[in-house]
Amino acid sequence: LPFYTALSYCWGDPGITRPIALDGKERHVTVSLETAVRHLRKTDSEFIVWADAVCINQEDAAERASQVQMMADIYRSASSVVVWLGEAGDNSDVAMDTCVKWGGGSKDDPAASHRIFENVIEPVDRQTWQAVRSLFQRPYWRRLWIYQEV
Repeated sequence: LPFYTALSYCWGDPGITRPIALDGKERHVTVSLETAVRHLRKTDSEFIVWADAVCINQEDAAERASQVQMMADIYRSASSVVVWLGEAGDNSDVAMDTCVKWGGGSKDDPAASHRIFENVIEPVDRQTWQAVRSLFQRPYWRRLWIYQEV
């Protein structure tokens, strides 16, 4: 199996599309997928992305049903999973920085969980709370598939 990155994202409106080049052919995908791929692509090396909208034949109900059964394995087998929450907006940079700070370290650091609570209890201004709230109110978090993808 080749190394690939699985993309976890919110499809968005299927009626509003943009073109992408896929195997040398133009293919229309949702704005969300096109934006994610444009931001993730590498210009200096090959970058293989698995995205359900193009890797599963959406017109074939039987294929779609069988692929849905394999989704957990598809994401588990990926060399990495990238979560695309959408383009920056509503102070999302502040929200992401805050979430990283609250994370407090790596899973291999036994003291990390104590630092998480220290950082969250630390006073945070209203603008920062609103930024974090806005980030977690994005449509991505309302998707049923998050658990198996991430």
